[in-house]
Amino acid sequence: MDVDNDELIRLRARVVQLEQELEEARKKPSFWAVSDWKDAVKLIGLPLALMLGLYSLYDDVWLRLHGQDAASVAQVVDGLAQLQALDQATFVRQAGGDAAGASAVDAAQRGQRERLVGRAFDFWQRSPEFFQRGELDTLAHHLILQGRTGDAIEVVDAMMLQARGAFDQADLWLKKGRAYAADGDAFDLDAARAALDEALLAARTIKARGTRTSAITNITFYRVFMELQNEQECGYVTPHMRILNELSAAGTPAQSGIDEQIEQLRQVHRERCGQA
Repeated sequence: MDVDNDELIRLRARVVQLEQELEEARKKPSFWAVSDWKDAVKLIGLPLALMLGLYSLYDDVWLRLHGQDAASVAQVVDGLAQLQALDQATFVRQAGGDAAGASAVDAAQRGQRERLVGRAFDFWQRSPEFFQRGELDTLAHHLILQGRTGDAIEVVDAMMLQARGAFDQADLWLKKGRAYAADGDAFDLDAARAALDEALLAARTIKARGTRTSAITNITFYRVFMELQNEQECGYVTPHMRILNELSAAGTPAQSGIDEQIEQLRQVHRERCGQA
């Protein structure tokens, strides 16, 4: 750190010197009058040297004092973009009905994903203010997939402090519920249920009717899926399955992909618990 401080002092002194030379040049009868080659060098070189000096101060000293550098920043940004691109490729295969192909691609990319997520999380811990909301969503999602659910909850809690509006709050509580319910170091079904209850409370205050219904459907769908996946007693499942049946738009012009998934859950629930 002493070396960094010495370099910072040296660069500041150089910037002050450049500013003084620039001021002396301005005091000439005409600043833009070039009387000899020395004046020409000062005219062109001083502003450029000043900018380069300030850039060097930022890139080599300021970022490094904060545990960063321009190369690391670029690496993290590029890594998050790669994660989003990998997600897109997997989603396209799944949407096309190629579930086996999507799983194979995901398995082949596992090491790359783990490396990119590890680098991004480490950088986030040092510089949380650097990340945009969409980047944090990507980071939290992949931490959950990798079983690093405690780290995922840490990221979601940080996003909670900046939540804007009921929809945003409902979405974040749903993510927190997913983190607690996923296989990982923070697995806790009771905490997951509590988070999903909070998600529903927030979703019910969304003003736009269509958005409110969609949010409640997604949260309730995940609640049923979570309870069935963890083979919980029917008492934990059936009340939410009934709500999901009421929310389903199957057989209407509003039917969508989630209605097909609701039907799949309904069949599993029927086999285990009888009719809802």
